[in-house]
Amino acid sequence: MLIAAGIMGALFYWFRFGLGFLNPTRIDWLLGMGDTAFNQLAWTFFRYDSWHWPPGVVKTFMAPGGTTIGVTDSLPLLAFPFKLISFMLPETFQYAGLWLLINHVLMAVFAIRVTGMFFRPLLPRFLAAGVLVLCPAWLIRDGHFALSAHWVYLAALWLYLKPASGQGGRPCLAWWLLLAVAAWIHPYPATFTFGFLAADQGRRWFVAREISPAKALVTLGVGAVVLVFMWSMAGFLRIGHLPIGDLKDDRLWQAGFNALWNSQGRTLLLPGLPLGNRDAFEGFVYLGAGGLLAALAAVALGGGRRLGARIGRHWPLMVMLLVCALYAFSPRTDLGDQLFRAPARFLWPHFYVLAVAGLAAVARWGRPRLSLALVAAIFMVQAIDLAPLFDRKSAYDAHPFVSRLQDPQWQVALASADMLLTTPSTTATTVFEEDFIDLAMLAHQAGVPTTAGFATRSYMGGMTAATDLTRAFLFSGSPDPRTVGVIRRSHFAEMFPDFAANLRCTDLDGFPVCFARRGGFQPELEYRVAAVGLAEFMAANLDRTLILVGKDDARNALTNAAVRLLTEQGSRIAQLQTGASYAAIFVHGKPVFEQMNPQSAIEVTGLPNSDLGPLKIMRELNITSSGTASEAYASLLVDGREVMFNSDGLNVAVLDDEQNVLAVGTFAHPNSLPDLATVTGGLVFTLVPVQP
Repeated sequence: MLIAAGIMGALFYWFRFGLGFLNPTRIDWLLGMGDTAFNQLAWTFFRYDSWHWPPGVVKTFMAPGGTTIGVTDSLPLLAFPFKLISFMLPETFQYAGLWLLINHVLMAVFAIRVTGMFFRPLLPRFLAAGVLVLCPAWLIRDGHFALSAHWVYLAALWLYLKPASGQGGRPCLAWWLLLAVAAWIHPYPATFTFGFLAADQGRRWFVAREISPAKALVTLGVGAVVLVFMWSMAGFLRIGHLPIGDLKDDRLWQAGFNALWNSQGRTLLLPGLPLGNRDAFEGFVYLGAGGLLAALAAVALGGGRRLGARIGRHWPLMVMLLVCALYAFSPRTDLGDQLFRAPARFLWPHFYVLAVAGLAAVARWGRPRLSLALVAAIFMVQAIDLAPLFDRKSAYDAHPFVSRLQDPQWQVALASADMLLTTPSTTATTVFEEDFIDLAMLAHQAGVPTTAGFATRSYMGGMTAATDLTRAFLFSGSPDPRTVGVIRRSHFAEMFPDFAANLRCTDLDGFPVCFARRGGFQPELEYRVAAVGLAEFMAANLDRTLILVGKDDARNALTNAAVRLLTEQGSRIAQLQTGASYAAIFVHGKPVFEQMNPQSAIEVTGLPNSDLGPLKIMRELNITSSGTASEAYASLLVDGREVMFNSDGLNVAVLDDEQNVLAVGTFAHPNSLPDLATVTGGLVFTLVPVQP
């Protein structure tokens, strides 16, 4: 029976993902998605790092303070054993595909275990197990593979429902073992398992009178010790280290009050309902149309006094579920900063309890044929409703990973380096969205530690250490010649005048990269900067192509002289409102494109061999401007390579007739500019050949 269930689970995995993700040397599908990328990267650095104490610590990822294999959600349960046999593994190795297969198999195995407690015939038992496997929240959770272990909830529910063995009560070893396994998966399944254990001991103590208070308390106490010990080894808990959440919108991740029946438009049978001020993904705890039918069956077929009696027998479990629900619907608290970021996840166990209650009521109906028909209908309704969630392979195939770091100078620069420094060191990205993936992969291939990375929780000590390392490299006057520094473009424009004398900086694939001027890598080109006024700069370049991109409040950067100059060329810039998005292209002094929008961002794409008015597009141009009303951002990609410095105010790029970038300027209100530019209003950066 269990073997057959396991085979069914494996076939479901094959149907959803195919077999390609089981290839342990294939990691492209993981690096193309944000969560799975940092899970895989942390494991990769952990694998090649030395052992530390506690053993879950990894020092070379998010260096110098490092992080842990726990808070990067990299599945300590598999990371530890695979690190022990690392010498036997191929150079590139992933276990996420194997883990997803294991989850599908164990989901089916424990579902059949649970349904076997109230269905004897095979067909209704398998159909009921299918309903439990088709949990909507689980079906979309593979992108965060540590949290995809929903079989733990079924295993805990099975232990809870399992009759006591022998006269001394059920042995607790199975509970402790499940707690240990869950603790090395993720805090959510571990916490829910402990909640089920508490409900189990409460029921056997207060309701069934099967165990003594001392035995219940000892069982819970040992379980708590198991959790704390396993979490400490994996790095979920670190003595003397305070974990801090990294996502500023964590407070939005509680469940909406219609969450259990709100499909969010993801499924077929029930419409999506308004979300309100909630996170759409984490708040997805929908029961499914079949799950809702099962919940209704629990009331309709087991209603009245029988329902009240059953609730009375399981009131400790009801209390546990009520506490979880209150937390799920409540605003996020400081507890979320420490361990639990998404309160909505505390509704995950409710699906399984409600579905089991309904399916058990159907089994006890006393009419075998009608019971079979009803459980088959519940399964079919659930399967039809959730069909859009089955295919997960396509989601990964749609996001293949291709590194943005193609310049061969990267390899030369890192050949003699011992640190790839990124700044700001406490954020996940520097230039492009999620570019920590590119940078961490580069550091791994070069065999050097890096401050790049991302984790669901950071540590204050690590953040401070990275900040101190950054300051020493950029501003000490004697930067480490074995450090390669990658600077966020907007920060680079502000800081470069302060460290230009000590560092030599260049552009590699759109990233400002800096090296010690003496003893460091010598790039082919280096940045030079000059302070100049906006009108002066544009007047000097009117015979070329000028691309103007505003961020936040571009109006604040305009001088009267600049407005007069552009107006004389036919621009409407005098009409630009405070805080509006603004983008324009001038060719030989004439505006060929100009847009301003006070409400939303402006996005323009010019493809090679196309025309934009009289301008012949030779390279792919992607322009983005967003003002105060939208998420402030300024970008110009030329053939996919970032050109702008994303500075508040007005960003200007000068292109020659072949649309090569000659210079980039940043212009803002003098109060927001470095001292070098306050008298003129802007800084202009050019790349020039390195002088011997």
